[in-house]
Formats: sequence, structure tokens, C-alpha cells
Amino acid sequence: EDDEGEALTLSGDILGTPAYMPPERIRSRGRGVDARTDVYGLGATLYAMLAGRAPFRGASAIQVISSVLHRPPASLRGLRPDVPRDLETICLTCLAKEPQARYDSAAHLADDLRQFLVLGLGRHDVEALHHRQTRANHGRKLPGEAGNFNLLDTGAKLDIDFRRLLADRL
Repeated sequence: EDDEGEALTLSGDILGTPAYMPPERIRSRGRGVDARTDVYGLGATLYAMLAGRAPFRGASAIQVISSVLHRPPASLRGLRPDVPRDLETICLTCLAKEPQARYDSAAHLADDLRQFLVLGLGRHDVEALHHRQTRANHGRKLPGEAGNFNLLDTGAKLDIDFRRLLADRL
């Protein structure tokens, strides 16, 4: 349970925290997931770090699941106007409803976060990078379960880089 006494994980066929689960995982009950599923989870975590709340909320797990499936998350900049537009673009790319619209891997997400943090690229540049990466990986088989180990390594590296560099940007 969280601080408000809400259950964080559902019991039953769907296992996980609904506000952080990608739509395809909810629809397929975990079948057919790939690296982009993990990217969604990283994006939801990034969103929560920036907004101070989960990307989707509701009075019940069913309402949260409905929001995940059918509504966009609340605007980060609406909740925190100090969040740079470029960072919001990166985060919302991770939270795209369709997996094909997300980063193909945590490594590609890390690349764009580094570009944002170190070089301060503008939104147009970040969108162009994402488009190039998506196009470059079209047709390439994405890692499945084995990708989780790389995700953990990338996530830890992102956490260190992100905390250090984001403090200077916000």
C-alpha cells in the first residue's frame, strides 16, 4: 500500500502497478511484451519523479486502467511549469499508447536523456533523434526477456546521470 492506503499492486491475472503498466501489458495480460514495455515503465517512473505523482490516477484500479488505455497523462508542464519542454517530450514519448511510437530500447532513451542533459538539445532536435532511431530500428527484432538485465544496468546509470545533471537544469 502507498501513503494514502491505496493498493499498489492488483491481485489476479494482471500483476503490477496499474499506473505504471503499458497498455499492451494490460490488454494482453503480459504476452507479447518487449523492450518498449520496459521503456514505458521507465517513462512512468520519470514522470513520477518530475510530477511528484504517477502518470495516471483514479479512485479505483479499474479507473486507472481505463486511463492508461484511453487517456493521455496529465501535462507535465501543467503540473510543473519548470519542467523543460524537451524533457516533457522525452517522457511523453516513453508513455506513448502504441509501442511503435516509443523508444525502441532503454539505451535509446538514455541517449536522448544524455543529449538533453549534456547538450541541451531543443524539442525539435529530440523529436528528430527519436524519429531517426525509430526508423533505424524498423524491422530489427527487439530484445525480449533478456533485455531486462540491460534495462537494470541502463536504469542505474540513468539514475546517477539524471540526478547529477538534472539538478543543474531545473
